[in-house]
Amino acid sequence: MSDRQIDWDSIRALAKRVLEQGKPLELTDETRALLLRSAREVAIGDEDAEYALCSLSTATTLLQEVLVTPNIHYEKREIIGERLELQKGPFYWLGPDLTLRDCTVIFSAARRALSLVSGEFINCTIQAKGQLKGLPWATMKVKGCRFKGRFTGNEFGFREDGNAREKAGGIEDCDFSEAQLHGCGFFNCDMNTIRLPRWPCFTFLDPLRHAAQLRQHAWPGRFGRVTVEVVCESSGGTVGVTWHAPTVVDKMDTTVEELRAALSTAPGIFM
Repeated sequence: MSDRQIDWDSIRALAKRVLEQGKPLELTDETRALLLRSAREVAIGDEDAEYALCSLSTATTLLQEVLVTPNIHYEKREIIGERLELQKGPFYWLGPDLTLRDCTVIFSAARRALSLVSGEFINCTIQAKGQLKGLPWATMKVKGCRFKGRFTGNEFGFREDGNAREKAGGIEDCDFSEAQLHGCGFFNCDMNTIRLPRWPCFTFLDPLRHAAQLRQHAWPGRFGRVTVEVVCESSGGTVGVTWHAPTVVDKMDTTVEELRAALSTAPGIFM
């Protein structure tokens, strides 16, 4: 079992002792870790969970909340041509062994309420309603899909440095031209099959190969010292990193116009 998944047997056993049999809750290191991990996986924030673990009464309330948070599982089946909206409130498990084909999938839920276990998105329209932040897609095979909406800090493609599930995914033949990407990485995929968004988004292609030239390039403000350095230090397998210019220039002591001028002469830039 991954450290990110809930051990339901342990949670139910704990609830039976504490909530049904009336035995006192013992906040051992093991119990704290179990409650904190479980809270995170049902979209209860770390700060709230940590606060709840400060006393027996609030920790008991946290245990109750973990149990009553609705969980919606899409697993071990193929869904064709349907509209799925992952709304705020429940916690969603996509997989294991889920195939979504020719579906429209709308993400309204936040990252903390989503677990992409394993499966495939094939010829789907994937829309972020609001802003979808920090979602890793490494466990999913994504092919022929169209992305719409705002995606920040998402990671697409399988990860060679990940676990077995994160090595099983991938992305190909996908269209991001109608999406706004910011700080999004592409890993171990053929970028020729990916339709990227154009300006005001821009993409560093094959950044590790161009790292030396990118560091020597003249950049405005703090962009070179911060953003370019982050790109050049990307993990192995990174084949593209996409940013949104109006967002990235904030606090970089530069303007969108100055950044575009610098990008126009830099190596490996798509915009």
